[in-house]
Amino acid sequence: MHELSLCESLVSLLEEEMQKLGCGALKKVVLQVGPLALIEEGAMRFAFEVASKGTVVEGAELFIEWIAVRGYCLDCQKEALVYKIGESCPCCGGVMILSEEGKDLKVASIEVE
Repeated sequence: MHELSLCESLVSLLEEEMQKLGCGALKKVVLQVGPLALIEEGAMRFAFEVASKGTVVEGAELFIEWIAVRGYCLDCQKEALVYKIGESCPCCGGVMILSEEGKDLKVASIEVE
């Protein structure tokens, strides 16, 4: 479960940012995640809760936005937007979609008290 190590790093990053801003508590964090980041949403939420326990991040809401990436369908040879691994091509229904982007995992925004 690599989500736990990702969340431990995320919490450290958020704690540093909170200290720089001089804020007391984090209310909300929005992550943008690409389909090739191989994140399981339920595991990410659980790991965030575990990693943030006892920190200024504890109790913050975690929002996950899945971002689309351009993929290339090997069946119909067209480009298509893909949100999740294994998603079918919207043009032909094929499942052989290649993409070199979509490994992104970034903090899009935070909301503090």
